[in-house]
Amino acid sequence: SRLPELSERKQQHWEIRQVRNDSGSLGLLAIEFSNRKMSSVYTEARDFGITLALAGMVIIACVGVLVGFLLTRRLAIITRTAERVSRGDFSARTDLHSQDELGILARAFDAMTHSLQQNKESLNQSLVALKQREQDLYITLNSIGDAVIATNNKGEIIRMNPAAERLTG
Repeated sequence: SRLPELSERKQQHWEIRQVRNDSGSLGLLAIEFSNRKMSSVYTEARDFGITLALAGMVIIACVGVLVGFLLTRRLAIITRTAERVSRGDFSARTDLHSQDELGILARAFDAMTHSLQQNKESLNQSLVALKQREQDLYITLNSIGDAVIATNNKGEIIRMNPAAERLTG
């Protein structure tokens, strides 16, 4: 029979062979080879790969944003606490307890503010005791009938009682 009209298209091509046996030529054999199925599978695989890559990039971006948010949020907590401490509020704490570097930094900062708070309380107690001793000294000096004059190591008068004032004018 006649060969079909052979035309080369993008996804197919023809192979033409002479068919023979011992008695001679039996004719021509035309075989059409097509890449359509392979091209279709390639297109599907490519589209799946692109979809997978895009999904991966979206997931990576979301994880990046989430990690950035968590880091930024914890840094903001430490910063706000540091600002409170700088204004004299030594009771401020971060209360961050994670095991990473920011958690370690926050715990060290909380320990420092706790120590500062204890030092401030101790200083306040010492100041109250010192004021009480000053008041006791004032009462004692004012109760003594003899003249008392106190000087520093340079010889400058730093305190005298009323009897010394009357005596020296």
